[in-house]
Amino acid sequence: MSGHPFQFERAARLDSEDRKARQPAGPLVELVASLAPARVLEVGVGTGYFALPLASALPDTEVVGADIEPRMMEIARERAEHAGVSLRLLETTAERLEVDDEGFDVVLLANLYHELPGRPAYLGEVRRALRPGGHLVICDWARTKGEHGSGPPNDHRVARETTEAEVRAAGFDGIAVHDLYPGFYTLVAARG
Repeated sequence: MSGHPFQFERAARLDSEDRKARQPAGPLVELVASLAPARVLEVGVGTGYFALPLASALPDTEVVGADIEPRMMEIARERAEHAGVSLRLLETTAERLEVDDEGFDVVLLANLYHELPGRPAYLGEVRRALRPGGHLVICDWARTKGEHGSGPPNDHRVARETTEAEVRAAGFDGIAVHDLYPGFYTLVAARG
């Protein structure tokens, strides 16, 4: 979704044992579930790493996954069918969410924020997609000092403070920071 998009050829890394140990889906799924959403949109759904457990944990919630890579969504579609969960998928662009205005209670950006080329404008799109009082959830790689191990290079990451400032400037408030995973930050913000 930017100059640094996650490449389809590396899709297996999205569901690797290393990721499951480093960033298990459960804590983020529980956080989203605590917001009691009727409709959730995960942007950058990839292979469905978070969307499938969300759909399973929230069977009465419509979970929609959007991505710019149709081959990733095909993997997610096959996994949803195999798991017997309902997951609606739609292709989107890096500039515009192809969804109705005010259609979602939660928009989730997991490990995606650092990839967005025009973050402030995209946050406007997210705000447009959220119902009044809806929530934006961003979980992304934290900037580190020295060696960072897994994930994108440090210069591709967005500092939590920068993310908070951009989210606030886009018209969100009530920002809460959650410490779900070492090496990541998770923000929840309400559409003002």
